[in-house]
Amino acid sequence: VKTNFTYAVPERLYLIGSGTTCDWNRAEAIEMTSLGDGKFHIETTLEVPSNENDGFKFIFSRDTWDGFRFAWGLNRIWQGGSDRKNNTAFQQGAGKYSITADTKNWTYEITKM
Repeated sequence: VKTNFTYAVPERLYLIGSGTTCDWNRAEAIEMTSLGDGKFHIETTLEVPSNENDGFKFIFSRDTWDGFRFAWGLNRIWQGGSDRKNNTAFQQGAGKYSITADTKNWTYEITKM
């Protein structure tokens, strides 16, 4: 939900990208579980994307590309600017990952399981 080019805490959060099981198919974006207070979590398999500039990102709806960008090394998310994706699987290899996004504090954690 946009308000003056900033986003309110989303009601839902989805994972999408070439490193996920849904690829870039928005209709099949993977819904994350809400933990309340703007936090979302998922445990999922990530594949190695075809190039280091690809991977996954968070989107707010299966109907729009609006979502979060990433700040590498800082585990930060933000809106606007370059359309950056997280490429952790490119760096750490395919496997099962635990991913938590905190949309109130603009952070995320990703851990290979």
